Amino acid sequence: MTTESYIRDPRFEALGVGLCEQWRGRKGWWIEGPQIAKVLQAYDWDNTAVLMHHAHFDGLILSHHYGIKPRFIYDTLSMARLQLGNHLSVGLESLARHYGLSGKTVPYEAFKGKRLAQLSPALLGELGAGCLRDIELAWDIFNRLAVDFPQEEYAIIDMTVRMFTEPKLEGDIDVFARVWSRERERKLELLAELQIDPSDLQSADRFAGHLRDHGIEPATKPGKNGPIFAFAKTDDFMVELLESDDEQIRCLAEARLGLKSTAEQTRAERLGWMAVRGMKRAD
Repeated sequence: MTTESYIRDPRFEALGVGLCEQWRGRKGWWIEGPQIAKVLQAYDWDNTAVLMHHAHFDGLILSHHYGIKPRFIYDTLSMARLQLGNHLSVGLESLARHYGLSGKTVPYEAFKGKRLAQLSPALLGELGAGCLRDIELAWDIFNRLAVDFPQEEYAIIDMTVRMFTEPKLEGDIDVFARVWSRERERKLELLAELQIDPSDLQSADRFAGHLRDHGIEPATKPGKNGPIFAFAKTDDFMVELLESDDEQIRCLAEARLGLKSTAEQTRAERLGWMAVRGMKRAD
């Protein structure tokens, strides 16, 4: 499941939340599920900023389930991506290792797949302690990242996170359905015309065999363990096949790329389901 579909699923349940108030000496405290709404509603969010790690996740929970939109959002994950680059993992555990800090202690495997009512007091205690440890890590990492962090980037992070946590766009479900159906029918028509099994197109060796049957020797390119077929959408060889004057060759190439790359159909389906869920958030 995507972050959006997971959080907005009717089965979603918040087990608890950890808070650390800077104006009260940074003493962290843990609130279990049933008390979350009451505690959170006590804050003046129009005048309160919040720091989270992966704010898209926690921020969508705040907005969708509790109707909370903080005055300003800080996100250590987004800060780390700018400061450290995309070649490093920017998960909280990875950042802790990067800065030589002790890691996370949340017992994920112990409560995986369980509802709040299924957790023992002891396990809830472990979960709460781990959550508060995460808060300490996030604050420590924030202060390290903030030393040389460009001031103007804070507003960009806040704006970018809100594009996810406070959605404004509505999707046309019928249009997404037509896109999905059109792509599906197009693939079926191509396969029927070629009279070959879909697995032949998904296998590079069998696809190469079909090309040879049509008198075309497949091009290759360097691979990690030696030469491989140049069957990627961006390879010059495939571009030439797609522009071939021979309709069968062109259809063969289109079918190969259509079956191997279902981005249009997948995205239409994902956006369609998002549109079904709509923009509804807690009041």
